[in-house]
Amino acid sequence: MSLHTLANKFRTQLKDRRDSVAQTLTDAHAQTLQQVQPQLQETYKAIEAKQQSTNGKIPLSWLSEGGRLDALKRFIAERIDQFSVFAKVTVSQVVEWALMMANQAASVFLKTAQPGLLPEFTPQSTVLRLLNGTRDNLAGLFGTFGRNAAKGVEDALKLALTLGDKISVLAERITSVLDEPRWRSIAIMATEMFRIFNNGLMSNYQANKSKVVGWWWCCRLSDHSCIACISLHGT
Repeated sequence: MSLHTLANKFRTQLKDRRDSVAQTLTDAHAQTLQQVQPQLQETYKAIEAKQQSTNGKIPLSWLSEGGRLDALKRFIAERIDQFSVFAKVTVSQVVEWALMMANQAASVFLKTAQPGLLPEFTPQSTVLRLLNGTRDNLAGLFGTFGRNAAKGVEDALKLALTLGDKISVLAERITSVLDEPRWRSIAIMATEMFRIFNNGLMSNYQANKSKVVGWWWCCRLSDHSCIACISLHGT
């Protein structure tokens, strides 16, 4: 089996895992939205009733009456933070799997390129450095989800009251705000998975630097690849 065929095999495994985990994150996010929707519906009904009694003009101070806005923000932040904890754990597991796959791929590539070769393993200290660095990065990335979602909902509510928007327009804005944790978690997962896979490969090659004379940049030439990677293809 050629190196190119082997590379495609591992690339397909990564892609399949990415798609599977993306669906897991999407399903978890949908469950979170189901928990949030009743509170939002109550808020929409309250706004609609107030609009009818004030000819559509509601002062921003109304949002804070009785702690209405703070309670809603707190509720949303808590639910989104629960999702972010699940997402962080899920992505951490994917990262560990991707690093394991990188070790397997490097061993297969080296043995294929040089039959009979017994590759050296990446030092454990390097493995821990890669994992700990990624975990720290994930903590920072996922740690702001709840706070950002609550702030986004607050901004959407204030904008709707200021402009006198219909509830359908407000709901659409809030839906967009609450969808951000879903697509961001998927983007983070894919980015970190491929990043640690590539770093894991390079660490393995570094451990075998006396045997590795070079490497070839291989990129899928499609709309899903960035210009920088495409420009390096074949170098």
